[in-house]
Amino acid sequence: MKKQLVAALVAVMVIAAIFTGNAYSAVMKMMPEDADFVLKIGSIESLYKNFSVTPNSIFGNPVPDLAQMQKEMGFNPLSIDELKANGLDTSREVSLLITDLIIPDQGKTDPSFNAVLFFPVSNGKKMVETVKQILTKDNSAIKFSQDGKMSIFTETQSAGKNFVGYMAEKDKYLMIGTNPAGDAKSLMGKLLSSQGKLTGSTAFKNVAGKIDSSQDIFAYLNIKKIAEKNLTAIQKLYSQSYGTQPLSSSKGLKYLKDCEGAGFAIDMNSKDFALNAVTNMVHGAPSLDAMKGITLDKNMTLGQKENPVTLWSIAVNPVKYFQLIMDTMEDDDDAQFKNWQTSFKTNFGIDFMGEIINNLTGNVNLGIYDGASINMANYNALLSIGVKNDAKALSVIDKLIATLPPQQQQAMITKDKVGGIDAYAIMAGFVQVYAGIKNHNLIVSVGKPMFEKALAANAASGFLSGMKDKKLASSLKTESNSAYLNAAELMKAVNNFAPMLPPPPEGQPPFAQKIGQILSQFQYFYTANSLKGDSFFANIDLKTNFKEPFFIGLKKLIDSAK
Repeated sequence: MKKQLVAALVAVMVIAAIFTGNAYSAVMKMMPEDADFVLKIGSIESLYKNFSVTPNSIFGNPVPDLAQMQKEMGFNPLSIDELKANGLDTSREVSLLITDLIIPDQGKTDPSFNAVLFFPVSNGKKMVETVKQILTKDNSAIKFSQDGKMSIFTETQSAGKNFVGYMAEKDKYLMIGTNPAGDAKSLMGKLLSSQGKLTGSTAFKNVAGKIDSSQDIFAYLNIKKIAEKNLTAIQKLYSQSYGTQPLSSSKGLKYLKDCEGAGFAIDMNSKDFALNAVTNMVHGAPSLDAMKGITLDKNMTLGQKENPVTLWSIAVNPVKYFQLIMDTMEDDDDAQFKNWQTSFKTNFGIDFMGEIINNLTGNVNLGIYDGASINMANYNALLSIGVKNDAKALSVIDKLIATLPPQQQQAMITKDKVGGIDAYAIMAGFVQVYAGIKNHNLIVSVGKPMFEKALAANAASGFLSGMKDKKLASSLKTESNSAYLNAAELMKAVNNFAPMLPPPPEGQPPFAQKIGQILSQFQYFYTANSLKGDSFFANIDLKTNFKEPFFIGLKKLIDSAK
């Protein structure tokens, strides 16, 4: 029972670390440079604030079995005052450290890793006694012993295997460590003797120095170290999960070795959700080539005057990216793809690699605009795809059209002169799709008006010029892979389709009203990633109209929408 309680406490700390934190503090300087994973949270007080924790509730909901939990622990863990009374410093950061992660071979169930929790203490002796009391109460199987500065607790299990954990205090932190398949004593000794500093590690500094590590959460992962020790085991686990032979269908996992380290930071006290992340790559890694040498052309999608419902932009080197995909294919898949290319050329007269893939610039941009005018026959959708050679791209279109029966060609496709260029008008169900090429962009739109707007697009006078959020406007201009969703414009589109939605259950408000209630609390969603040097940078931003910190506001919104 006590071992399960310890495991539960570790799980709570891991989950808690997802929601609050800090970085570059005293606890970071205590950790060894060979850490595999580090999570640091701001404080217990910050955690309780962001989850509306009171002595008897979380998010306003009573905690089941709180009385039993209080009886077993000897105090109420939801009470800040009682935590302080037992020696815990609730105002400083709490951290989790994992080192020496080894994924087990087939047939073994327990991975081997050292895990250490760092609890800030105001009274270390009091906190040690509190932990001992929790572990030994009504459990005579747990025995404590002392080895220098370390307290050792051992539980003899029915299979004869001992569960061993360690406690030690250093620099006003109580460290509690264990290893589910080994012994964490060596790591605990290293922590007590301050052997090696995480903050001096190149891999760590390359992560912490590239994102705002002072935010509420800071997490660090040494991908290269983990991959070098566990790549074969990871490939086996991947293959087994898909029912394939060992190492089959897992070639792509070798690119884990291209990664050096990664991390993310989150500010959980803000009413908005904002996550910043970085992944550092090994210099010269093949996977970097797929993102290099691309200039993203967003002029057509940013050059519309109407506000967008959504925008998507992708920039990737198509030839290099395709080579990466080919390199990860199994022999059978590779042979099937080559046969498909031969069949494609026979049926359409098109060399897939030479005439399509090699002719792409890597630019793909999609925009949907003006939610108020979107309906079943009008989507206001615009797609632009960058091409190197306009004539070659037109030739591919003509070859594809030529394969259709003459009756379908006549019924579905007509040529039109729009804005001085040749355009194809294609009937697709209820809508008419226009396609044409201008300035090395294949333009595809739903409806002729949208096509005409694309031809006349000018990003300098588009919707960004009137956008009040200048930070967002600047971000949308950058050469990044990105996705954007405008909540107000989306709601306008939803309202247009409201009559088509099924009636709600009796006594419930209309579905459109419930959707509107949710969307009214948000402004936009935006995510982007880009390559700078040897690092991939990414961010996720969810702008809200909440009055409280994000997760409190989100919980209230969920409750109100039920």
